[in-house]
Amino acid sequence: MDTQITITGVDERTPLEKLPRGVEIGVLYSPTSDRSRYPKGKTLDRIINYLIDNDHPYCLHVCGQGVRELIKREIEELVVDASRIQVNGRHHRPEEIYMLCDRYQEKQIITQWPQHRRPEGIMQLKQHNHQILVDASGGRGESPDTWESPGGDKPVGYAGGLTPENVADELLRLKDANIDPAWIDTETGVRDDEDWFCVEKANAFVEAVRGE
Repeated sequence: MDTQITITGVDERTPLEKLPRGVEIGVLYSPTSDRSRYPKGKTLDRIINYLIDNDHPYCLHVCGQGVRELIKREIEELVVDASRIQVNGRHHRPEEIYMLCDRYQEKQIITQWPQHRRPEGIMQLKQHNHQILVDASGGRGESPDTWESPGGDKPVGYAGGLTPENVADELLRLKDANIDPAWIDTETGVRDDEDWFCVEKANAFVEAVRGE
């Protein structure tokens, strides 16, 4: 399968040495959220340094007030080695995403395309490094009734309720909808009941996608 896998939400309890290889690691960043999936300070630095030192590609998922910090160049040390930057939320303007694409031309800039709200201005951006994540869930772990494509020729990833138990079936549903995702992303689906990242679920997810 050519679809890239992104595993999102490593945190302070994650045994980083047990992360699956050959996948992208999504690191969530928010300066204000107290949820365990948003590491901060020395923990965040440790996670990013480990990923860099061990050749794990990582995508920085910037959320909430962090988006304003990203635009104002206040978190450059977090994005400098990231292969991709995901700008979460629905309140950024197309001109801000245009500016980020221009500033970080060597990186891919991802914005979300909620299936129930279509940010048409952002969809029309022509930057070569702009990508779309179709995500009606927003970290709530909910799969859509029907997978939809935003159209166009941008690389498109899909997220929302994907788990080790259902990802094989959801990939078949995407195929039935004539959708060939550039990547899939799981977040809530690889967390335990107390909202900590579960490395066993992460590895099981990758094995399910790969048919192992």
